Amino acid sequence: MYLVSLSLTGSASPMPSTADAHAVHDILWAHAGPADGLEHVRAHAGPEGIDLVLFISATEQSGALAQAADLLRRAGASKTLSRYSVPDVM
Repeated sequence: MYLVSLSLTGSASPMPSTADAHAVHDILWAHAGPADGLEHVRAHAGPEGIDLVLFISATEQSGALAQAADLLRRAGASKTLSRYSVPDVM
């Protein structure tokens, strides 16, 4: 299992709330499939966006990063996540 840590930075909208972090958490789980290897998600609202820690089951770090990138790409189409800039995790 590998840890992938990243921050979703907000646009001009107000500082994200705990409810926003919970929504991002739920969106990631809703978009995750078996191939993503998602085991656990931590989402925390901070002053500049939402900090995420994803625990990904993979055979190597590069695979975990690729799986996280694919999941974030799919989840990024949601209205809630479209308010944030999703970094390139690769």
